[in-house]
Amino acid sequence: MNPKKILSTVALTLTMLALEIPTLGPSTAAAEPPFYGTIFIDPDIITASDPTAFLDAVYAGRGQRLMFDRRTNSFVWYNAYLFQATYDDGLSAEIQVNPEFGSRPEAEIEALKYGEVVGRLPTSLRIRVETFWIHKGVNPFGGGNNNLLIHTGQGELYEASGILEETFVHEAAHTSLDPIHANASAWLAAQSADPDFISTYAESYPGREDIAESFLPYLAMRYRPERITQELADTIAQTIPHRIDYFDAMDFDAYPIASICGNGRLEPGEICDDGNLNGTGSSCCAKACTFTPDGAASCDGNLCTRTDTCVSGVCSAGPCAAEAPCSVCGGTCMLQAGACECQY
Repeated sequence: MNPKKILSTVALTLTMLALEIPTLGPSTAAAEPPFYGTIFIDPDIITASDPTAFLDAVYAGRGQRLMFDRRTNSFVWYNAYLFQATYDDGLSAEIQVNPEFGSRPEAEIEALKYGEVVGRLPTSLRIRVETFWIHKGVNPFGGGNNNLLIHTGQGELYEASGILEETFVHEAAHTSLDPIHANASAWLAAQSADPDFISTYAESYPGREDIAESFLPYLAMRYRPERITQELADTIAQTIPHRIDYFDAMDFDAYPIASICGNGRLEPGEICDDGNLNGTGSSCCAKACTFTPDGAASCDGNLCTRTDTCVSGVCSAGPCAAEAPCSVCGGTCMLQAGACECQY
């Protein structure tokens, strides 16, 4: 069955279970938010076939870790299985797996699975994630405390409904965005200026949930417009226009959902990326993250190798112009110990 049809029958049940939203009767206000919870608006905003920044989760042994467990609603010390997760944007996190999984191989399955899933989230949502807590159980996920809280039974339900990644967007927004933006004066001004909240969950808990509830619709509209209906896009744009402007102004790093030419990372859709050197005489990468044409001169940034050219994106340095002037300040090219340098 199409996951979008499944959502229509399970959304309210899952909302109450996973987000702890009470059932709401008809609003007495002139208008009410368009959604109960935004993780349900579309299951295809991020999917299992999308690229991930995840590289690996390497076993690091066992260790005592204080982990929050929703089954007891408390912090508990566990002798956890530990894995160091790394991502190709330079981020990393320790994945702590409850010993109830019984063995290193079983714990590793969960660490690799969730490390990869979280890697599909934008860098801006992972930047403050330092740890994962993974337990069994059908209990709500959580975000905050530089952490992502996972209960694998609940994760299976999210996965079956196609909203596992969407749920992580919500939780990671708590972890990485709330500490900086939830009480920012510009955000609060945008909140006041908008016609409504995007969901009843955000409206019920504006200080705690509005950022997390608003970011996924923003992400869908800005970076996945082809995956949502025009009606949904219009609803988002009409309900939270000032919040959208706020997010735009933050210039969040959306990798791997979107490539950013000039950040020095080779990302989907780019042929090259030398960062600030793009389009300069020190690179064979153009400003558009494509190779400069073969034969382009001056690519190694050295004033004393004057016939250097680009060939298939690689700089082929020319011979040293020894004894030639290299600066209006009186420098001279010198070849010493194999190095061709401008000396004064």
